[in-house]
Amino acid sequence: MSLRCSIPIDVVDGIIFESNILENDNDQWDNSTAYAAGDRVMVTTPSIHLNYECVTAHTGRNPTAAANIGAFWVVIDSTRLYRPFDKALSPPLTVSTSISYRLTLPSAVDTIHMFGLSAGAVQVQVHSRAAARRNRLVFSESFSNAEHTFTGVTSPSQGVLDPTGSSQANVIIEAPVAGAHRVVLSAVPYVSGTQYTFSCHVAAGGVGSRNVALALPAAAFPGTPVIAINPSTGAIVSGPTNGTATVGPVLANGFRRVSLTATADSTTITTGGQILMLDGISESYTGNLSTLRIWGAQNEVGPLSAYQWVQDGNVYGDMIYNQRTDLISPFADSTKEVQLLDLPANANDVVSFSVYADSGLVTVGEIVLGKSYPISDGPLTTPSGFEIDDLSTYDENTFGFVNFIKRAVIKTFTYTTTVPRGDLARILDFVTSIRGQPVVWYDDEQEPSRGFVTYGRTLSSPVSVDNHVFVFFTIQVRGIT
Repeated sequence: MSLRCSIPIDVVDGIIFESNILENDNDQWDNSTAYAAGDRVMVTTPSIHLNYECVTAHTGRNPTAAANIGAFWVVIDSTRLYRPFDKALSPPLTVSTSISYRLTLPSAVDTIHMFGLSAGAVQVQVHSRAAARRNRLVFSESFSNAEHTFTGVTSPSQGVLDPTGSSQANVIIEAPVAGAHRVVLSAVPYVSGTQYTFSCHVAAGGVGSRNVALALPAAAFPGTPVIAINPSTGAIVSGPTNGTATVGPVLANGFRRVSLTATADSTTITTGGQILMLDGISESYTGNLSTLRIWGAQNEVGPLSAYQWVQDGNVYGDMIYNQRTDLISPFADSTKEVQLLDLPANANDVVSFSVYADSGLVTVGEIVLGKSYPISDGPLTTPSGFEIDDLSTYDENTFGFVNFIKRAVIKTFTYTTTVPRGDLARILDFVTSIRGQPVVWYDDEQEPSRGFVTYGRTLSSPVSVDNHVFVFFTIQVRGIT
C-alpha cells in the first residue's frame, strides 16, 4: 500500500467552459436595491461565486466588502455551478438526471476524487490539445449557437448520450411547417480544385421515421453532392449525387459516422455544409414531428480523417482517456466516493465528466482534480484514530420541547505509515508547503470503500523513530466532506 497526497487545482473563471449547471441561484446583488432581512443575492465576479443572505435591512451595502459581512450579509454557500469545486463543507449539488462539466486544465493533473456521490455512474474523459487543426468548424458538438442556422427544425438541445458515453449529443426536432427541414453548419471557405470532406455522426431520434442526408453546398460543388441514409439501419437510400460517400459501422448509442467527399469547382466561396431531415428522399414536412440525434460534425480539407473536436474555435485532439464507473455493489452500499488515478492529463487538455443518476436525482458533494505527490511506499496502517464532530444543534424551550437541527459532520482521520529516514526531510517540507489548504490523502492501491481517502486540512504530522532505517510518520487530517 502506498500513501499519496493530491493537491487540488483551483477551479476559477476560465476553467469551466461548458456545463449543464446554470449559475442562476439568485438575483445578482444590485447597489440600488433595498434589501430586507432574509433576502438572498448572488455575486459572480472573476474571483467570487457566492450566495449571500441579508441579516439587516439596508441599501447599497456590498456583500463582498469585509466590513459588511456579519453586520449586513452572511455567506450561505457557493453558487451551484462552482459548488462542487469550492473546497468547503457546503451543501451538495443536487439536480435531476445528470451533472456534466468540461474543464480546461491550467496545469497537469493525474487524479480525480469525487465525494458525497449519490449516482448510478460516473464518466470521465480526457482530450489532448491538438497539435494541428483539421476540423474547420467553429463548433463540432454544440449545435445550438449562432454559428449554425436552423430551418424548419428546433434549435438542437444538447444532453443525450453520444458514441463515447458522454452527454454531448444533440436532439433536433422537426417543426410543423412545410418546406425544408435542415441544419446549416458554420460557414467555411471552399477553393476550386480542392477536395473537401463533410462528416457527422447521426442516429435515429426515437420519434418518427425520417431519413437523414448530408449535403455540400451547391454554390461550391458541381451537382450538389448529397448522401441520404436510414439512420436506424445505416442503409443508403439515395446518392451520392456527386463525389464519394461512406457510412461507418454502428457505434455506441446507435450512432454512425456518415461522410461525403467531393472536389469544389467554384472560385473561393464561403458557405456551410448541411444536415437535412428527409421524407424518403424528399425534403418536405409530412405531419410527423420526427427527431434526429447528431454529434461530432467535421469539415476538413482532403479525405476523411479521425474526428477532431472543436469548441468555440478551440481544437482538441484525440480522446486519450475514457473511463466509466458504474456505482453498483459494493459501491452503492458502502461508499459515496470514487477515485480515478493515473490520468494522462496535461496543461490545456480538457477533462470532461458526467455523473448520472441511478434514478431520479443525482448528487455531488465535492470534485477534486489534482496532482499526486508520493509520501511512502511502506506499509500503511488502518486509521489509528477516527473522530466524528457532529455540527448539528438543537433548541430547547421552557417546556422541555427539543427541536433538532440536522447539520453536517466533520470526520478526522489519523493514519500511520513507515518512511525511510532519508525521506523524512522531503516529506516534512512537503507537508509544510500544503498548510492552509485542503488536500486529498489516499492509498493508491485501495478502493475508497476501504476508508483510505480523506479530503481535508492536515492538522499534524508527528514522527517517531523506529530504527536507523525507518521512522513512523503519522498524518492527521480533518475532513471537509
